[in-house]
Amino acid sequence: MRDTRMKHTRQHSPQRKCPTQGRKTGPGTVLYMLLGALMLATGSCQGPVNVHEVSGSSPQAASEEAVAETPGETVALDAGSYLVAHVASYGLDLRKAADNYALALAKDPSNIALLERSFLMFYINGEIENAATIAGRIEQISEPVELGGEPAAAIAARNGDWEGLDVLAEHLWADQASRPMGIVLSAWSLAFREQGDAGLSRLLDLATIDHHGAEVTMLVQSALMAEYLGRPGEANAFAGDVLNTASIPPASRILMAGILARSGKLQDALDQLDPSLGPFFDKPAIRRDLENGELLLLPTPSRRQILANAIIDASQLDDSEQIHLLARLHLASYIDPGYDRLIYMLGRELFNLGYDDQAQRQFAQMPQNSIWRQPGLILTARQLSRQKDSTEDAALIYDQLIENNPDNPSLLQYAADNDRWAGKFDTALIKYDTALDLAPASGRLHYYRGICLDHLGREDEAEKAFRLAISFDPEDAYALNYFGYWLLEQDKAPAEALGMIRKAVKKQPRNGYFVDSLGWGLFKLGRYDKAVLYLEQAVTLEPADPVITDHLGDAYAKLGRMREARYHWQRALVFANDDTDTEEIRQKIRATLKEE
Repeated sequence: MRDTRMKHTRQHSPQRKCPTQGRKTGPGTVLYMLLGALMLATGSCQGPVNVHEVSGSSPQAASEEAVAETPGETVALDAGSYLVAHVASYGLDLRKAADNYALALAKDPSNIALLERSFLMFYINGEIENAATIAGRIEQISEPVELGGEPAAAIAARNGDWEGLDVLAEHLWADQASRPMGIVLSAWSLAFREQGDAGLSRLLDLATIDHHGAEVTMLVQSALMAEYLGRPGEANAFAGDVLNTASIPPASRILMAGILARSGKLQDALDQLDPSLGPFFDKPAIRRDLENGELLLLPTPSRRQILANAIIDASQLDDSEQIHLLARLHLASYIDPGYDRLIYMLGRELFNLGYDDQAQRQFAQMPQNSIWRQPGLILTARQLSRQKDSTEDAALIYDQLIENNPDNPSLLQYAADNDRWAGKFDTALIKYDTALDLAPASGRLHYYRGICLDHLGREDEAEKAFRLAISFDPEDAYALNYFGYWLLEQDKAPAEALGMIRKAVKKQPRNGYFVDSLGWGLFKLGRYDKAVLYLEQAVTLEPADPVITDHLGDAYAKLGRMREARYHWQRALVFANDDTDTEEIRQKIRATLKEE
């Protein structure tokens, strides 16, 4: 039963969101005309796959053929490629999806739905020039696709075509999801053409965006623009407004501290960074590098870095789709792939979506003197911790981080979590205890200590730790479920145990492990009819878990439903893992067969 409880505590990767088909927005005709000039001017910076060449036709010919089709006339769709692309997109295999959408487009180049899906796949896969080409094709034969103008704007920005960028940025205003980006890119295109006052005025339009972060974004971008324009007093004033705002994001604080440091206000910058940044950041190293003039925050930002940062900030004002953020981060990377804040954010988003290998490659690009280096290393280590055979690699990273910053209790907790997931409960317990000595007590630390003590056979100490955890945080569903299940396994206080588990299930009714705990508790109390109802629900929620499936088989057996019991025991064997007692399950199957 222990493996079930451990599954309740282990952190799983966040649920992945599937990309959605873009919504059509208002009409526009500027995008495709400017895109053609831009692509002729730049050539193929990325060496993209030309989706038109798959079918042997040029972009112009393909578009003319699409427009010339009569209503109702269709080209045979490459169903195989479409289905492969569709399935790959839902599994977030973006490279495979993009390639197969391109193959499908070769057969049906005017299929709007297919073009829109292809655009989004190329965009979120970071193929900015391919995405721009497809967005242009869509605009020739239909209304623009959502986000469709953004890749072309990035091409203009990368080329330093500020007039073209301004026109394309204005085009983005028609797309509600792209409007914040349109505002900031238009403002910077004006600033780069020595129209600084007009650029600052344009940033005021961010106040019209209905988002809680719009005002801070406006002030941050205004501070950076005033600094670019050579107005340090004005830049520091804007920075002060940002820093006096409640609950600003760490990135905004870091950007404003950079402005203060570059204007000679080094101590003010340190005062902003040292107490305010969380445990993810290596504050001693930041102070040392800032005082020595080595921190990457100190050099004046390049135009490409300014634009990449503007795109990141604008992307924070669109909460509609998680996948949009990944696309915009790739867009910023197209302009300045070496920007350290971008490296961290793109790596983090790839990590959140489960692209572990890509995230690790992204974090590996982080400069040594970046303020974002330690956050990137922590995410890399936590990523490795998710892989059973990589916990040693994660431990090496944590050891290095703790050696450099031994008084950071969060680092000790992360390292202890890694040891616990690796089954090293003795060393994990030592680290949790050290973390408790360095930081105010928390329910979560006592909860994790309880798990370690449980696995080390120190039941009395484990119970004390669990009770402390719940006293600190009576609403912690994981602690409630684990401790309730633990009490049942210890044959202690069944009424108290069920009360805790019911509270956990109430907080997370679709957590199959919690529902299983409730069903198993009722089973142990002999309430088999009711236990079956919860265990059936738990199997529905977690259909491939061997322990939950085995529990349901046991409940069926108690009710005399032997055929169903054997079926679920056999399923438990199919899903068995290293922790499953397969011989016990086989004995139950053999025993019921003999009885019949």
